[in-house]
Amino acid sequence: CGTRSAEGNVPGMPRAESLLRELVGRGLSGSFSSQLELAATLFGQLAAAVRRPELYVARAHPGGQGQQAHLHLWLMSAEGTLAKLDNELHAFVLMSGTLSPLPTTIAELGPTFQSRTLTPVAANHVVGQESLRVVTVPQQSPSASSKLECTFHAWKRLPFLLSIGHALLKIVQAIPAGILIFLPSYDLLERCLEAWQKTEDDGQLLSCEPRRKGKGKGGKNRSAGTKRRYRGAVERVPDEAPEATIAGRSIMDDLRAAKGTIVVEPPPMCQNGATVARVYEAAKERYEQAVQQSGQAALLAVYRGRMSEGVSFDDDFARGVVCIG
Repeated sequence: CGTRSAEGNVPGMPRAESLLRELVGRGLSGSFSSQLELAATLFGQLAAAVRRPELYVARAHPGGQGQQAHLHLWLMSAEGTLAKLDNELHAFVLMSGTLSPLPTTIAELGPTFQSRTLTPVAANHVVGQESLRVVTVPQQSPSASSKLECTFHAWKRLPFLLSIGHALLKIVQAIPAGILIFLPSYDLLERCLEAWQKTEDDGQLLSCEPRRKGKGKGGKNRSAGTKRRYRGAVERVPDEAPEATIAGRSIMDDLRAAKGTIVVEPPPMCQNGATVARVYEAAKERYEQAVQQSGQAALLAVYRGRMSEGVSFDDDFARGVVCIG
């Protein structure tokens, strides 16, 4: 339908797109009209990709042997969209609380946006420096022999998960009102919850089986009674005994004693968007009501999850934020 000229124009494709949209506008109805609209959109996207091929990634699958042919076209830069709006908009206002660092954001939006950018207006943080304190917790206690380094191998070991729990308990007991606790993923959140619900009386927590000399994978000695357990891509192998807890109590018991209500962010579910939104909203409301009614609660959530993006926890709802990992 068209070829790219030396100037980068594609005369045939825009005409084809205009013709198809004109046919749609003449009152055609039903599936035929929808197909024409899709075809017009396809021609428009192909023309844009030919004009600015550096902004797109295209991949074609010819099909055959019972498989349908597919054409995939991905726009990899905001420049492809903003360049189209350059002549149509008098102003473009971009507002968000997570644009920093601004030079990087402006550069990622492309040269069109960069050429029209005025001096950014940035407000001060809502929390003053005198009310904010950032603390790094390198180990559970000064006497602890191991550091709280969240490496891939560390997440495999039950004692490490328990050490994280004991350190978290001390932090939670020192911070009043509501506290937010974030972990790297839903899988690791589930692992921590499983470990923190164990007690000293739980046989899985403190195994008393003697170690027998035996060759494991890679020629390393491993207890014959130690059972490998898998969840997802991470292998968890219990190691040395963790710090003892009060007999009959788990870390979760102590967390509830310190904060009353412990709310856990629901994991993604294979349901429609409306149902998922209601589940998340119910969890958020439960946390907020607990803080309002009892003056304290804790929310366990995940980075880049629904509870960490686009949700505002003010005042007593976030007197402390713990970032693990």
